[in-house]
Amino acid sequence: MTKSTDNLKAYWRSLADHDGTLAPQHDEFPGLKDASALADGGGATSFVPATSLARRKFMGLVGASTALASAGCIRKPVEHIVPLSKRPEDTIPGAAVYYATAYQVGGTVQGLLVESQDGRPTKVEGNPRHSGSLGATDSWAQASVMGLYDPARSRTPLKRSGEGQVASDWDTVTEELGAKFKELRGKQGQGLAVVLPTVLSPSLREAVKTFTTNFPKAKLYNGDVVGSHNANAGAEMLCGAGTRFTYHIQGKGSAGGQITAAGTRVIFSADSDFLCGEQDSVRLQREFAAGREVHSQADAASMNRLYVVEPHFSITGAQADHRLRMRASQVGAVLIALANEIKGSSKAPSGAEAVLDALPAVTLTDAEQKFVKVLAKDLLAAKDARDAHSLVIVGERQPAWAHALGLLINVMLGNVGSSVRLRHDDTAVVAEPIAALAAALGAGIDTVLVIECNPAYEAPGELDLAGKLKGVTVIHHGLYNDETGKLAAWHLPATTYFEAWGDLEAADATISIVQPLIAPLHQSKSALELLSWIASDAQVDGYSLVQGYWRKALGAMWSDKVWRRWLHDGVVHGVPRSGQNPIPREYAKLAEAIKAADFTANKFEVNFHVDPKVADGRFSNIAWLQELPHPMTKLTWDNAAYVSIATARKLGVENCDLVTVSVGGRSIQIPVWIAPGQADDTVSLALGYGRQNLGRAADGAGVDVYPLQSAANPWFVQGGDVAKAGGQRKIFSTQDWGSLSPAIDMASTRDDMDPNLLNPGRGYPDRPIVRETTVEDFKANGREFAVKGDLMAPDKLVSLWDHNTHPDFGAPALVGKQQWGMVIDLNKCNGCSACVVACQAENNIPVVGRSQVANGREMHWIRLDRYYSGAKEDPAAVVQPMLCQHCETAPCENVCPVAATAHSPEGLNDMAYNRCIGTRYCANNCPYKVRRFNFFNFNRDPLNSDDEKLLWMQKNPDVTVRFRGVIEKCSYCVQRIQEAKIQAHVAGEDTVKDGVIVVACEQSCASQAIVFGDVADPTTRVSQLRTNARHYGVLTDLNTRPRTTYLGRIRNPNTELAPSAPAPATPAPAHAAPAPHGAAAEHKADHAPAH
Repeated sequence: MTKSTDNLKAYWRSLADHDGTLAPQHDEFPGLKDASALADGGGATSFVPATSLARRKFMGLVGASTALASAGCIRKPVEHIVPLSKRPEDTIPGAAVYYATAYQVGGTVQGLLVESQDGRPTKVEGNPRHSGSLGATDSWAQASVMGLYDPARSRTPLKRSGEGQVASDWDTVTEELGAKFKELRGKQGQGLAVVLPTVLSPSLREAVKTFTTNFPKAKLYNGDVVGSHNANAGAEMLCGAGTRFTYHIQGKGSAGGQITAAGTRVIFSADSDFLCGEQDSVRLQREFAAGREVHSQADAASMNRLYVVEPHFSITGAQADHRLRMRASQVGAVLIALANEIKGSSKAPSGAEAVLDALPAVTLTDAEQKFVKVLAKDLLAAKDARDAHSLVIVGERQPAWAHALGLLINVMLGNVGSSVRLRHDDTAVVAEPIAALAAALGAGIDTVLVIECNPAYEAPGELDLAGKLKGVTVIHHGLYNDETGKLAAWHLPATTYFEAWGDLEAADATISIVQPLIAPLHQSKSALELLSWIASDAQVDGYSLVQGYWRKALGAMWSDKVWRRWLHDGVVHGVPRSGQNPIPREYAKLAEAIKAADFTANKFEVNFHVDPKVADGRFSNIAWLQELPHPMTKLTWDNAAYVSIATARKLGVENCDLVTVSVGGRSIQIPVWIAPGQADDTVSLALGYGRQNLGRAADGAGVDVYPLQSAANPWFVQGGDVAKAGGQRKIFSTQDWGSLSPAIDMASTRDDMDPNLLNPGRGYPDRPIVRETTVEDFKANGREFAVKGDLMAPDKLVSLWDHNTHPDFGAPALVGKQQWGMVIDLNKCNGCSACVVACQAENNIPVVGRSQVANGREMHWIRLDRYYSGAKEDPAAVVQPMLCQHCETAPCENVCPVAATAHSPEGLNDMAYNRCIGTRYCANNCPYKVRRFNFFNFNRDPLNSDDEKLLWMQKNPDVTVRFRGVIEKCSYCVQRIQEAKIQAHVAGEDTVKDGVIVVACEQSCASQAIVFGDVADPTTRVSQLRTNARHYGVLTDLNTRPRTTYLGRIRNPNTELAPSAPAPATPAPAHAAPAPHGAAAEHKADHAPAH
């Protein structure tokens, strides 16, 4: 066995952390700075803080507090309540009911199961029967339940009156707009434009068909920013109109815990964040993670390998085995070079030879050329391997010709039919792009009907669509009275998917019925109901429209039993899938598009991307998502201009400095954030921010960057200009807050400690919180990388008490039949943040607002620590979820003066909220920094004080809503554990079966990186994972005995390429002290330490 010496890297959380310039983030005892005066003879007076209270003032405050406490004892008036004498037939008070439904964002459909508590939707889960979700969700779906209860939603129809709008009702809408559309019907729709989102609903497509029949001269436009527009256009370029394709990462099979099939061995992502936000990302997360499942050393050989080319660090890029940072405009050049490399070793399809022979020579750097050559060799090897194949994925930001070329490369590699699947959708709604609407507004269009879109905000600034819409009659239908709604003659409230009937067809033709869980909260109608009324001049409810469509579609096959099964399963069975499987055969358009492409790289590039939190802005008023740290930069409540280190140096800017970004005479001012891994001479801007007068969460958050977009290519622009503007806007990243103390001075460290871990500035080792290695090292040395990071051998760990016989001294008496624990696989976790939002929804975790996040007071129970390793200009990244470890010898329990935190017989570190007095000793003593303190009554203030009754409808009644002065943290979803135990008891069982308890974070995780269960039973899945060769615990040298443990990360680099992130020769000289909860760097003297 060869000795491994390079698998323990130096990790850093931010550039300041890397450079050793991170300032101490708290002053734990600000009044005792002169304690050394005692040694100098200064006397005890040196210990008295300058701000200490005088005796008289102290007595006054005590007297006032006593008076206030007495006032709270006044007897309150008697209030009578009346019980429900006859409960609804399908409702058991206090028992959750789940309904299958579906949800759409852009071109992606997710099948969902929605939890309803006493008639209130409270939590969203994935539907395991649906191919688009497979039982998991993304953060957008998780947060959608907060959107249902958003107080800023439109509540009544609004009619233009002078310069403002006045409330109306649907009777008036029916009368006045009915006459308007009757007039337009008489003109066959002449002068009418309809802006629609991507239509994936079969019944809504039928309504659109009826509309175009009765309004044949009306024009249809697509107003969606999020979608697969370029991908669809690329497919149609090769295969004809209506062609759609989906990517599939063939997972490895498993039998008896052993990997049995290779699946998709090599994946190349060309500017595609397919693990977050792009089409079918939830399903692709599951499939990608399945290819990274490693149970033993033998399994590592069949891991998939991921190559990524992109301009800014994405979630997908963080998972790459090899990542190449480059301009978005140069990604097409890499695809051309790749096609040139493989065309000599792979047979071209009939008709494509001329296109391949005419591919231009592109200019790449030596490193880029080597990357392409090695990638091509790997792809061809996968093509020739038995039971293996590859996949080339092109991102939505790339133009249509790049998608067509990527599809051609997949054809040449033999991937079509396996990892790439084509189908012809003959019912797709054909709509022109939004740029065509801007041209049409000056050419005969005088009425614009906008359905669930916001073109006044989302259209490229070059079009000046908001200005042009002011000259026509706009009828707007949407959830919010947004930028387009405020320009409209009529604004009509829309329903959410929780409130309306519908249906949705996913990209792979899986069909679901969307069924409502609650009556509309406001005077709103669905897009289906509205368009059906306009098309046919008949008021029909959504249920009749959806059921009527499918009754007609099935004909003799229809029955009420079939319908009920569809509703129960959430998936439509027995319906033939639409369309045929097309074959790429048209290459002339591709050749012309490549010939016209511009690969000039001597200008500054401005590129745009859909934000992983608020998308294109549709979720900007959902406070959960605004406060969610960005997966890579960890920014909250803001967007920024991401630039590389070299570009920041060239511009003379630092984090938070304002810069002016200009494109085509249009400009914005936005703060800078220096992002490791960003391509040089580029700036990346996130869409969806800078909203005004929309809602409390959205207003003032970030900067609107849509004004810089161009119509020809809204995703990246060559020839932009960036200049320092002067001044700053403070933006806040949570990455360096709650840091684990990375170093320890201890004599009894392991004898075989890697000398590379020794920090020359301190002379003692850094704590390896994250552990990773390569496939080759793991195959050779197995578990060594996981245990080598332990600073102390297990036999040297000593406790002050006997673990089993002295529970009164702090150690738990673990006498329960079942002992709960969790294992998190770092090989699967990609940091998508769905678990963070799922935990927030399940456990009533409050939003604290931008100002409180700035003070370090965020309340998330799960912290996704993102670590970089390697050169700071171009590092690799790894994500580690950090939550309460439920230590068996928990340091927090020993210091609580009122026993508010204590161990349960089943190994949970429990909190008794009504006993907590807020000393925060437990947070100070927690080495993992995972306890949160309610500095204020955050569940009522600041974001939801005006409409708290509406927002409280979302609260989970099974979880206590915490109040001011109370510590909280991960509870292992104890309410779910108790529910499962009750159900087991009712069934006559004394234990809960493995897999019955699924905690919220585990249930939402598309990658299946989190596994929870009984660690006392060796047959459970979690126990088996704890025997995995990659298994380790964090900070086990403290003898905390954590119940939450990890499986180390394994990378699969190609030995022909240099490592993606080589360890630096000298680790960072020092790390800052961990930030307490509520003590950010800028406010270090204002708050006592805790977290």
